[in-house]
This record gives sequence, structure tokens and C-alpha cells, in this order.
Amino acid sequence: MAGGVAMQGGITRLARGLAIAWLLIVLAMIAHQVQFWRGSRLDTDVMALLPTSERTAAADRVLRRLADSVAQEVVVLVGSPDWARTRAAAQRFSQATAQDGTLLQPVDKIAAFDFDKALDFYRPWRDHLLTDAQRQQLQQGNPDQLAQQALTRLYQLSTGPRLTDWAADPLGLWQDWWLSRAAVTRVQERDGLAALSGDGKEWVLLTYHITKPAFSVSGSTDYSDLLRTAGAAARQGDADVRVVAAGIPLHAEAAAAQANFEMNVIGWGSLAAVLLLVWLAFRSLRPIVLVGLSLAIGTAAAISATAIVFDRVHLITLVFGASLVGVAEDFGIHYFVSRQALPRATPPSVMRHLLPGMALALATSVVAYLALGIAPFPGLRQMALFSAVGLVAAFLTVVLWFPLLDRGALRPTRVSNWLAESLARWPRVRADRRTALALGALALFIVPGIWQLRIVDDVRQLQSSPPALIEAQRLTGRLLGTPSPAQFVLVRGATPDEVLAREEAVKAALAPAIRRGELAGFLAISD
Repeated sequence: MAGGVAMQGGITRLARGLAIAWLLIVLAMIAHQVQFWRGSRLDTDVMALLPTSERTAAADRVLRRLADSVAQEVVVLVGSPDWARTRAAAQRFSQATAQDGTLLQPVDKIAAFDFDKALDFYRPWRDHLLTDAQRQQLQQGNPDQLAQQALTRLYQLSTGPRLTDWAADPLGLWQDWWLSRAAVTRVQERDGLAALSGDGKEWVLLTYHITKPAFSVSGSTDYSDLLRTAGAAARQGDADVRVVAAGIPLHAEAAAAQANFEMNVIGWGSLAAVLLLVWLAFRSLRPIVLVGLSLAIGTAAAISATAIVFDRVHLITLVFGASLVGVAEDFGIHYFVSRQALPRATPPSVMRHLLPGMALALATSVVAYLALGIAPFPGLRQMALFSAVGLVAAFLTVVLWFPLLDRGALRPTRVSNWLAESLARWPRVRADRRTALALGALALFIVPGIWQLRIVDDVRQLQSSPPALIEAQRLTGRLLGTPSPAQFVLVRGATPDEVLAREEAVKAALAPAIRRGELAGFLAISD
């Protein structure tokens, strides 16, 4: 008898020690959560969900560097058929955004470019900088024609400053090279503003840098709201004035707002339904608080573990993980159902009785979720780790804390009695004619639906921006003539000279595609 009491006391001390250890882990996890949300380590890049290989690792790094260079930039185009109206509308837009200088900071692209510094940088290599057309002209041109061209340039009246004197550059190659570089962009200086023409309108280009991360935990759309207000101020009832805003921050903000909405609908909806069922079944505040505590700890542990392993947590992982509530609540509900059915048993004895079955349920669920991690997709691996860790944390909270925090008995309620009695009246399926007809009717209903299933492997379906924002991005790219940063040829070499030589070969290979109209052009470092 004394040995049994001693063993029971040892088990109790062990349980308390494990509960205290789990409390320390939870406190450390809370500290990590504070750092995580302050650092905004949430990923909105859909490419992060795709598998990477050694061959594409360098391309992935280039993509991220390109994205980082414009991740804080918002581009706005203000246009109308008349330049004076466009300039006035752009000024009104700038004044409206300046009223709230905490979100968008204007960037003067014209002032940011120092032409004198650029001249000084390239001047030592002036004799070696040629465009493709100039190189072809020198290789295939007639010497007499080149001499005549030089004489013509000597005697013609100059309409502007020359970069070199005639003796140093009789053919004007240096000046023409700079003109070809300037032709790369359609944006020109006009009245101190960055201006361009297109689609029958005169446009002003306004560039802004955001002052805070585009992702907002609350799902707010501060940037879009400010741009919408400024656009209304720019138009002022003039239907011919058009305002187009584009940039990665706007897409990230839209994705964050959509993810926040989906997480709220799935997560809070599931939590509300679970807590409502717990209240109806037990009619006590204690089960609601403890079940909610296990769910909160499970979700927080899942986020912390995913952030530690993958450094960042993807928004789609959070949306998928919101469904974890509907699975993790089973542990707490099983415990309180057993407590209700065995009112005279102590909480520790109830937990010892349930522990083998709950552990088996945990193992099967965790194995099922971890199976997602077999696929070489970082997105699926994040979801697998998120779900598995969340279930384990909720399980440990129930097993280690509930027997210590649960005090008092739970009396049966009308809902619990009704559910218990309904199980005894659950219909049994018999192999008769009626069952066969019912199954046949069900098959006729299901088979046509399965036949219409279509497999879509387009990764863009996982993260879709609003159609208006996509159209604005396309219009901005077309007016500015800028290529997509995601479409590039990556050239590698052992030395800078080798890289430039290989890039020249790539340009020669792409030239026929440009002549056929398959490519509009390209930008190359060697140019």
C-alpha cells in the first residue's frame, strides 16, 4: 500500500515537472512571437512555394535581388490629352499624398540621375563603347562614306552642346552612343517633371517609396486607400484625367488583405463554432477557456517552428493552418467528454485512461500531415511542419496542463445527453434493395461532378491579385516600355570579361527573334 502511494506521488511530481517545463517552453515561444510579428517575417512571394534545384538556385537569387530593388517602390502615372492639364493633375496628386507623409515618400527620378558623374565614369572607355549599329557601320561601311559623314558633321551647325570636339570624335560615336542609351527609356524631362507620351495622352511619372512593410497583420490597405484619395484629388471631376498606380507593394498589400480575410473566416469561424459546441455540451466557462488555450498555443507553436526552420512563413501556410483549429480541438473535447461521463474520477486518472487513445490519434494525424513534406515543394513542407507542430503543441497542452488546471465536476447537459442517445439510434446499413437503390442514386449524383473535375497546375492560381491591379501593372509596363523583371537570361562566367563575352553571344542569338518580331528587345550589361 505504501509502495502504491509512493508511486502515485512520483507520477504526480513527474507530471508537475513536465507541466512546468512546458510552461517555460510556452513563455519562450511567446517571446519569439513578439519578435516574429514585429519583424514582419511573412512571405507573399508565390515563387517561394515552388521547388528549387541547384540549377535554378542562382536564378532564384537573381529574382529575389530584382524584386528587392523594387519591393519598396510604387509607380504612379497621371495622364490626360493635354500637357497643361496633366501637369496640374500631377501637382494635385502630389499635394494629396504629401498631406500624409508617413506612408509614401516621393522620389525625384530626374534629380537622382547625375549626367556629369555618368560622363566621368564612362569617359576612360569612350573609345571602346559602340552600339551594335555603330559596330556594323564601322565594319561594313565605305571609307569614303565615313569621311563624308565626318566632314558633314564638321560643317553642320550644332543645335546643342557636344560631348567631345570634332578632332577627338569626327563621327560623333560617343554622342550617338549616349543617345542610344537615352532611347532605352521613354521617360524624358519636361518642365522639371518625368514625362512620356502614349495611348493618346501626355503622362507624368511619379515614383514613391513606401515607409513601412506592405504586409499588415490587420489586413489594412493603407497604400491603396491613400492612392485612391490622391487619384480623386487629381481628377477633380475631369473625366479625361487618368491615374494609374502599380508596384510590388500594392500586390503584397492586396495579398495580405485577402489572406487576412481568409484566415479570419476560416480560423475565427472554426474557433467560434468549436467554442459554441463546447458551451452547448458542457455549459461551463472552464472547458471553453482551456480548449481555447490549447488552440492558441498550438497555433503559436506552429508559427514559431515554421519561422525557425524556414526563416519566413508564407501567407498561404497561415491560411492553410487556420483549418488546424478543427483538428486540434479534438484532444480537449475528448478529455472533457470523459470528465463528464466519469464525474467521480479525478482529472489525472481520466487523462491516464485517455492517453493511449489520444496518443494514437495524434500519431496518425501527424504522420498524415508530414506526408505532405515528402514532395519537394517548400510550400507543402511548410504546411506539413505547421500542422504537425500545431497538433503536437495542442496535445501537450491538454495532457500536461488540463489535469492541473481542471478543477470541479462537469454535469451532463441536455445536449450531451441527446448526443449520447443519438448514437444508440444511429442507423445501420443493411444489404437490401433499398440500400442498393440509395447507393445507385448517390453514384449518379457524384459521378457527373467527378467527370467535370479539371486539374490546374498554374501556380498563379494560388495567389491572385485583383484584376484592376493586374491591368494597371500591364498598362504601366507597356507605357514605360519596361520588360518584366521575371523574364531574363542569366549569363554566368568565371571572370567579368567572360560574362560580357558570353552575353554578346546571347545577344547575337536573340537578334533573329527581334527581327521576326518575337521579341520587342532586351537590356544588356554589355550595352
